[in-house]
Parts: sequence; C-alpha cells; structure tokens
Amino acid sequence: SEIAFVGEGYTNFFSILLFLLWVKFTDLLSVKREISRLVVMIMVLLRELLYLLFFMLIMWIAFACGIFVAYGYRNQGNTLWITSALTAVSNSFNGQDLINDRDKAPFMGTLYGILALIFVILVLMNLVIAVLTTAYENARKEVGDAYWARHQYRLVQQYKMTMEQKRMRGFSLFHIKASKLRCNECSYKGMQQLIL
Repeated sequence: SEIAFVGEGYTNFFSILLFLLWVKFTDLLSVKREISRLVVMIMVLLRELLYLLFFMLIMWIAFACGIFVAYGYRNQGNTLWITSALTAVSNSFNGQDLINDRDKAPFMGTLYGILALIFVILVLMNLVIAVLTTAYENARKEVGDAYWARHQYRLVQQYKMTMEQKRMRGFSLFHIKASKLRCNECSYKGMQQLIL
C-alpha cells in the first residue's frame, strides 16, 4: 500500500508539472503581440476575480454550516467542529438536549436555501459578470505596445539569466574536475616518494 501511495504521489506530481509547463508555454507564445494581449487579458480577469471568489467561498461555507445545523445532523460519532460546538452549547442547559426538543420541521433549512438562492445566484453571479466586464475594459487599456515591449524584455532577461546559470554551472564543474585531477596527481607523487 505504501508503494501504491508513493506511485500515486509521483503521478500527481508529474501531472501538475506538465500542467505548469503548458502554462509556461503560453507565456513564451506571448512574444507574438496578439497572443500577448490575450494572455494579459486572462491574467487581469483572474486577478480581479480572486477576491470575489474568496468571498463567494466564505458565503458558501456559511450557508453550508447553517443548513447543516438547521436540518438536524446530530450523529454522535461526528467529529465536525460544528456539531461539537452545538453539543457543547446544548449540554450547558442543565443537560437538556436542545436539538431533540426543537421543531423537526426544516423551517430554517428552507430559509437558508432561499437566502442562498437569492444571494449567491442573483447577487454574486451578476456581480461576477459586472466584474468581468470592468476587468476586460481595464485589460484592454493595459495591453499596448509598451507592455508588449516590456514583456519581450522580461523574456530576454529570463533567457539570459538561464544561460548565465548554465554557463556558471559548467564553469564550476570544470573547476571541480580540474581540482580532482590535481589532487590525484599530488596523491600519486606522494605515494611515489613514500615508496622510494
């Protein structure tokens, strides 16, 4: 089982690596002006959506917690922090189980569902469309010849830095090999003098 777990880890690692290589390939294709504009627009849209998606995630978690408690999920073996907190509050009322005494009609769950429908679907989804429209207009303003020239300059600098690192690595390997040869020569001469 451990070998299968390691094999699955390697498979996931290489899949992520291939994904990142293809993403980097789109960055290299942005040397062409039209592709560069498209890449910049996508990056600006994702940057604008980041905080909104984080807020939507918090809202989904909030509604999920509310519905989870409202519909009465009270498994004793459940180790979720929601049920643990609810059990602690319930036990503080002279040992009475407040969950069993409440109305079994899922009124609050239905209310949470309606609020989620109104808030998430109608408000946040329309806000996503508005943010994307505004971000697209901002991206069109950002993308121009100056940005394209700066992006080309950045790619050239990355290429020069990579080649410089490879040259320095080869230079250091050459010095290591030369020092090994000198050490071998010194040890050989020392052995000759000891024998003679």
